[in-house]
Parts: sequence; C-alpha cells; structure tokens
Amino acid sequence: MKTPRILSIDYDPAVLSSRNAILERAGYAVVPVSNAEEFCDLLRRENFDLALLGSSLSLPEKKTICTEVKQHTPNVWVIACCRGTEVMEAVQEKDLVDAVVDPFDGGPTALIQAVSILLLFQQYCEDLKQLRKAPESVPPKWKRTEAS
Repeated sequence: MKTPRILSIDYDPAVLSSRNAILERAGYAVVPVSNAEEFCDLLRRENFDLALLGSSLSLPEKKTICTEVKQHTPNVWVIACCRGTEVMEAVQEKDLVDAVVDPFDGGPTALIQAVSILLLFQQYCEDLKQLRKAPESVPPKWKRTEAS
C-alpha cells in the first residue's frame, strides 16, 4: 500500500513544521508550503490524497483555495484547520471542505483521526470502483443442489 501524500499549507512556519511532524510520525508523507500560489501550483502538477489548510489562513483564503482544489482535483480531500467561531462558518461550506478540525481544541489526535477517516473512506471508494470494474471476479451466487 502506498503512503498517502498530504499537501499542507500554513503561513506560520512553526505551526506548519510541528503539525507536519505529527502527521509524518503517523505515517503520512507531507509536502509543506507557505503560500497559496505555490499550494495551488503543486496541487495541479502532483498527485496528493489530501489537502490540509492551516489555521493561519483566513476563511476567505480557505474558500478560494477549496474552490481551486475542487475544480482542478476533485478527488483530493480537504481538511480545514479552524479556530473558535470560524469552525462553524467552515462547517457550513460543506460543498468545499470535507472536514473541519480545531487543532487547539482537539489537538493532534483530532487531526490524525480526521486524516485517517478520510483516507480510509477514499480507500473504500477505490476498492468499490475496482469491484465494479471486474464483475467476473465476484463469485457466482451459491446454488442449492438436488442432493442438499
């Protein structure tokens, strides 16, 4: 199984570094960026499983980036790290954001759980696609014989 790749953005280098270290210890490959232009450029050029938007980005910036992600790479999950009242506003953007995490309230555990759940769901969806592509791999229905 391949290591999931996460594209992570935050304007605060200390937060970016510590958050990414937590994710890397959990087994994820994290590519850090500190500006939105580089983030969107990398997202278009490389394959990522998940996009992580840091808490130092304003909500309008997060919306702009989410729109870009969903238009160009709709298979990439988006997690927005938000604080305080911004959490409820971000939750209302359900068409853009796949998960919202308050890293100051839930801590590293909440972030790792959100990442894990979305990536497990992604794997589940990919497995279903594979099953649908190969119907011959599904065993025939059990048939009762005359002797049984």
